[in-house]
Amino acid sequence: MTKSMKSKTIQKPKSKKVIKKGRQKKNKNGKSFQSVTSAIKKAILKQEPKNLESALKIGVKTGTARNNGNIIKTPRVIKIPKTGGILPLIPIFAGLSALGALSGGIANVVKAVKETKAAKEQLNEAQRHNKTIQDRIRAFFTSRFQIKKPTLTLPKHALNNLELTTYAKKLKVLHFRGVFMKDCLPRKIHKFESGIVNLDNMSGAGTHWTAYRKINMNIYYFDSYGNLTPPLELVKYFKSNGLCNIFYNHTPYQTFNTVNCGHLCLKFLINSYT
Repeated sequence: MTKSMKSKTIQKPKSKKVIKKGRQKKNKNGKSFQSVTSAIKKAILKQEPKNLESALKIGVKTGTARNNGNIIKTPRVIKIPKTGGILPLIPIFAGLSALGALSGGIANVVKAVKETKAAKEQLNEAQRHNKTIQDRIRAFFTSRFQIKKPTLTLPKHALNNLELTTYAKKLKVLHFRGVFMKDCLPRKIHKFESGIVNLDNMSGAGTHWTAYRKINMNIYYFDSYGNLTPPLELVKYFKSNGLCNIFYNHTPYQTFNTVNCGHLCLKFLINSYT
């Protein structure tokens, strides 16, 4: 017996679509985002608005009229101008508002611009305030050595603690607490106080004299070599009666291999309240 042979239909494999990389055709009815922003920029330059809000309104109006129901293709990456400030960004903000890409439209744009402007003004004010404080500190220390010299004639040799105490009383230094070594300071500092401190310990022969003046919460520390912070023992003493602001001079008034540090401390103290 012969078996009936069934014909099998062989299906041809589907041909894959070849995707050619290349430039896609533009929509004839569509307009590019760049052309819209260029039109907005020209309109703003032509009408010369007085403030930022007027410029944004002109931009949104021009962008909407330019659109006129057509499709505007917004690029995935918008090129931001490199020029500083907020003005070069107005056409971009206005173009996005005209497209409806920004929720809230022009109101949010104006709010963002105002917040940016306020933050910039706050930063400028903080910088101005810091500069003013630094100028006042610098003026405080430099003015100590521009006032008339004391009438008392001091010896040219290095001054010891007894001589400094005697001359401070003769010169009538206000709120003078005394002459100390850095490891033998009083327990607590007064609200108004001035003094002279040697940077050596009590067991030593003495090294270098420094001075300080306390006025309420502010302490002015003077070292004739300049740009030197007070030692830890003095900082601890300055803060013994609560928190305080410590300022120190940056300008040097004494050269090395000289012995006039005690003289300069007295000169600083007698001029601290004038």
